[in-house]
Amino acid sequence: MKEILDELDEIIYIANPQTYNLLFINKYGREQLKFQDYLSKNLKCYQVIHNRQSPCPFCTNCRLSKTKTYEWEFFNPVIGKHFSLKDKLIEWPDENGHIIDARLEIGNDITEEKLTFTQISRTAKTEAFIIDCIKELHQNMNLEIAINTLLYDVGKFVESDRTYIYSFNFNNNSMTLTQEWTAQNALPTSENMKNCSISIINRWMTYFRNNNYVYIDDVELYSRYLDEYKMLKEENVQSLIAVPITLESGELIGFLGIDNPSPKISIQHIQLICNTLSYFIISMIERRLIEKKLEEQSFTDSLTQMRNRNKFMADIESFNLKLPLFNMGIAYVDMNGLKEINDNQGHALGDKALRAIANILCTLFDSENCYRIGGDEFVVLFPDTTEEIFNLKIQKLKEFSGKNNNPAIAIGAQWYPSISNLNQTLKIVDKLMYNDKNQFYINNNINRRKF
Repeated sequence: MKEILDELDEIIYIANPQTYNLLFINKYGREQLKFQDYLSKNLKCYQVIHNRQSPCPFCTNCRLSKTKTYEWEFFNPVIGKHFSLKDKLIEWPDENGHIIDARLEIGNDITEEKLTFTQISRTAKTEAFIIDCIKELHQNMNLEIAINTLLYDVGKFVESDRTYIYSFNFNNNSMTLTQEWTAQNALPTSENMKNCSISIINRWMTYFRNNNYVYIDDVELYSRYLDEYKMLKEENVQSLIAVPITLESGELIGFLGIDNPSPKISIQHIQLICNTLSYFIISMIERRLIEKKLEEQSFTDSLTQMRNRNKFMADIESFNLKLPLFNMGIAYVDMNGLKEINDNQGHALGDKALRAIANILCTLFDSENCYRIGGDEFVVLFPDTTEEIFNLKIQKLKEFSGKNNNPAIAIGAQWYPSISNLNQTLKIVDKLMYNDKNQFYINNNINRRKF
């Protein structure tokens, strides 16, 4: 019987269930456990099989039967493998040669199956997590909130200290921490690293520009990169993965980083998460850029490139939510004689005159405060200014009107220390402009009906 058992590629041992003395272990078991002379030393089964000094608390002796096999699974730390175990009572001579009901255990190595199952399970969990994150990104229209939620979810899933996004500014060779999640037991990124030089991560940039990720499994292995090493040590980074964020145009705009992810989660899974989610982050950024461009186009006057009537109405709504307003100057400006120029000298010259007016307004009052709301009508909303400054700018605008081949303009302007009804105030200033326009035509003996 022993010869037969020695031929099997399973760990098989027999022990006295009363004394725990090891009565037999087959050749494969002896090789795995590195015990060849167990009998001469009268060793116990728990000493040889589990490297314990007392009976195992999980011992199955109480479950043994001569008619039924008890099956269970166990990870053996001595060998470092998972086993599927079958236990049963059999007749076998004890240490004194007497036939007893002895414990037979057969251990089949299922480590590979376990690892495969664990890998499949982890992959399934990772894929489910990615799908949940993608849903969150698409459901949340606010890009900043969506990314903050994403950083939180990723940080929790990979059990990291920090997850974050840096953006690049290649004009001044700087990178800025734009968003960050920090675990409860970790410190956030230090102030001096929230805005720093890209040169610190020069080594990473080669990977990023080739659309590859950076993986640091042990920061001590990178001590020769002095700036990078110093930065990581100061931020308490032991390991790290960083994935580039590159727009479809090929423009590298930043990277997604994870500090000190759990070693329980494979780098392949973390890379899969980062690569997939960075793609959807890019999609959201691209979508937001398109939306912003469309919004700018809808709010921009095509001829003068200044803000148009749509933007004017939107800003009026915003100002109305902030009432009362303080220290605001308002000006209505209208070009005199545009129809005459268009009819007699051509629309190209009329367009040139309108652009000249737009240019002087944007120069005096800044472009974000100026609007073209009609063919020859302009409005200035100049907040947070003094009466003296506003009137000085209006005076320069009047000096521009009709001088040095500049177009003549009608101006209605007023500074207000406080405004409680903006719509009514706009009507008042608009009327001042029309009064000025009428006076222009009277002074110049021009019949307005004709023009």
